[in-house]
Amino acid sequence: MGTCWAEESSRHLVIEGVSPDVGSAIVSFLYGNDLEIQPSMLLPTLISVDRLMLAELEDVCGDLIQSFARPDNILELAAGKCSVK
Repeated sequence: MGTCWAEESSRHLVIEGVSPDVGSAIVSFLYGNDLEIQPSMLLPTLISVDRLMLAELEDVCGDLIQSFARPDNILELAAGKCSVK
């Protein structure tokens, strides 16, 4: 089965198909923090927030993708292998 994220302290929250990094970033954002995610995790985060229908976070992810995307790294970004330079 795919990856899932569970809240570490209580194991009450399980979201199928969401990696721990993405799950933690989503919860942190929902508690009022800025989205802190590595560029390589932007597309998996965008896919997860789209599936969870979190429109505000979807807009933030889109803005981050636009800020990181350049002609010389767009394929790396899409493959999840991009780093910030």
